[in-house]
Amino acid sequence: MLKNYFKIAWRSLGKKKLFTFINVTGLTLGLTFVALIGLYVYNNISVDREQPDNVYRVTTAYSAETKNDEINAVGRALVPAIALNIPEVDKVIPLKSFNGVKIKKGTDYFYDKLALAGKDFLQAFNFPLLKGNPATALNDPFSVVLTDEIAKKYFGRTDVLGETLVIDDSVPFKVTGVLQKLPPSHINFDALLSFDSWEKWGGNFEPWFTWDMTCYVTLKPGVDKNKAEEKIAALSMQNNKEEYSKFGYDVKHRLEPVKGIFLHSSMPGFNRPKGSMSQLYILAVIGIAMLLLACINFINLTTAYQSERTIEVGIRKTMGAKSLSLILQFMVETFALILIAFLLAMGLVVLLLPVVENISGQVISLHILYSPVVIAGGLGLILLTTLLAGWYPSLLLSRLNPMGSIKKARNMERGNFTLRKALVVFQFAVSLILITGTIIAARQFNYIQSKDLGFKKDAIVIVDLRKAPYREFRKNYENIKDELHKVPGVNSLAGSAGLPGKYGWDGQLVQAEGFAREKSFTMEVIPSDMDYVRTLGIKIVAGRDFSSSFTTDATNGVLLNEEACKLIGWNAKEAVGKMVSTSGMDSGRVIGVMQNYHQHGLQEKVSPVLIFNAGYAYNYMAVQVSGDAKNVIGGLAAVWEKRFPGYSFNYTMLEDDLDKQYAEENRLAKVINIFSVLTVFIAALGLFGLVTFITAQRTKEIGVRKVLGASVGSIIVLIARQFLLLVGIAIIISIPIAWMAGEAWLQDFAYRISIEWWMFLVAGVAAVIIALFTVSYQAIRAALVNPVKSLRTE
Repeated sequence: MLKNYFKIAWRSLGKKKLFTFINVTGLTLGLTFVALIGLYVYNNISVDREQPDNVYRVTTAYSAETKNDEINAVGRALVPAIALNIPEVDKVIPLKSFNGVKIKKGTDYFYDKLALAGKDFLQAFNFPLLKGNPATALNDPFSVVLTDEIAKKYFGRTDVLGETLVIDDSVPFKVTGVLQKLPPSHINFDALLSFDSWEKWGGNFEPWFTWDMTCYVTLKPGVDKNKAEEKIAALSMQNNKEEYSKFGYDVKHRLEPVKGIFLHSSMPGFNRPKGSMSQLYILAVIGIAMLLLACINFINLTTAYQSERTIEVGIRKTMGAKSLSLILQFMVETFALILIAFLLAMGLVVLLLPVVENISGQVISLHILYSPVVIAGGLGLILLTTLLAGWYPSLLLSRLNPMGSIKKARNMERGNFTLRKALVVFQFAVSLILITGTIIAARQFNYIQSKDLGFKKDAIVIVDLRKAPYREFRKNYENIKDELHKVPGVNSLAGSAGLPGKYGWDGQLVQAEGFAREKSFTMEVIPSDMDYVRTLGIKIVAGRDFSSSFTTDATNGVLLNEEACKLIGWNAKEAVGKMVSTSGMDSGRVIGVMQNYHQHGLQEKVSPVLIFNAGYAYNYMAVQVSGDAKNVIGGLAAVWEKRFPGYSFNYTMLEDDLDKQYAEENRLAKVINIFSVLTVFIAALGLFGLVTFITAQRTKEIGVRKVLGASVGSIIVLIARQFLLLVGIAIIISIPIAWMAGEAWLQDFAYRISIEWWMFLVAGVAAVIIALFTVSYQAIRAALVNPVKSLRTE
């Protein structure tokens, strides 16, 4: 019986080629992008799913009169304090980034992501070893555990236990383990160094006020997480209250379940930015909307064409067919069509997965398609789409009265037209919302690109100094800078710990003249050389810039921005000459006040900034260039290679660094752009099918009207107006929804555009033009047919 159903289904689909083509195309697109979104969402929610439930990250929440914040790091002394004082904790695992350090294997140099990890790291986390013993791999000083990819990169194989790598050009590390392919995690690294190595280098766990250590703990079985958290939260103030209180700080700690960090924490992971649950919700809604649009096309066309099947239904019911068998028959037809679309969609998924990776910035392996969860999801998607698209038309056809099927065909057609109107309105409303979203996003990004940020961003090359030999660079800084300055096309250059788009020393405490010590102010402090302001073109609104003519500038000269003055309570003029102190500088004097500039993205308000000279802390060098930037970069690279042979020359353009601050928003905007085009295409495709059917149904009417003198234009208007009216209703419905969605998205920006009426007008006009173009083709074709032929056909 089922085999017979499939045969009938195949013949039925073959008879209506346009109907089949439109439905297969729409469903293929809908299923393709639902599948791609599903894979992306699954890839995100899989992060840390394989980690144990009892592993937590310790965060630091601090509050002061001028700032409240929480960071994903702790003071170094907290690590041994937890181990000694909290019996509920089983293991304490410190983790510290060690990026930018040169790794030498033979004569080859590498700069991969290094991390210092506590000895229990591999026992606490689920990062399985391919080679080595997880209980001992990180026990000894100068031990290193590699990922399988890095082992192959360095040695061409994974059987590398006992091999040696040289770190920082001086210290040999012995390979004691090789990890299997890393499971998705908020912790990102290429190699783990034993933490005892850092202590041998002179690192220590004594300071409380460093906040430069990541710390994880595992709780013993049966322990109440809240009780353990309460005890850990109080440790800093119990042990270091005097120091914190001097600066007016109250410090507490919190435990974050590792499994929820990537999507639910407000803080980034370890060497990996945090995910966005809200973005996943938006994508899921868009994906569901895409699938619904494709199913609506199917429902619209099936109910439109069902009047042609009333005779078939009447005969089959007269021959004894039950309603259930008819429903099954029509559901099989729907299933067959959706199965074809699904197979085509899977081919497109494989082709488009690299595009998704490029847009999302995430690696989504093809192996994910063989996951039992993904396979089950695929089967569920087929069944769900079959039910969504096929249930209502099947039920409608099965209920026909066999004796009145032929007579009721026309009445049934009229009755179903109301449903089709509603579905067309829904399709175009969704399309209009996405078109409006595209316009809003484009305007916001144009605003970001054109807004005056308070500094020069064009033709600025950023050289990464972290990959230079530290001691040699620091010792010969001025000579190296002079050599780089001689490169043709270099106008100015400046070393700095932070630049626009890159954090300096964020969250530093600053004491100001006239305020008690416990009244501290939190600012971003940026150690730099004297040419920082001049190189970036930042304006001085009071006082002066750093100058070599004043010898004291190098030791205690300070620049504040206007926001820093406002935070303290000074105006720009009275700030000049005031004394301030902060980490790295005990007695600074304000020599000038900078105009406010955007140190970070427009998601954030301009923050207080303090700049002083400190040659030991430069991470980057900003180089202002003119002429052909490629030639200038080549000259800089030549000087670098001469000075630091074997050390890679890495650079970026400041404009690119600034754009990276909007990577998440830009990805979402690209997705909305793509889906707005697709939804319009699917809606237009369905509309084309409907117009084709309706003009065929009204062939006789059109012929009669032409015989009676109707013009081609009036017939086009007759056919088009009902659909344009539906688009108009869709415009009215979409406006408040698009406005609310746009406002919600723009809330992430401290500096943003306003949503204006013309954005909705543009989207509406675009929809009307698309609908008119879609309808006009068939309407003109029907209007131009010879009326004699039309009447003869009827």
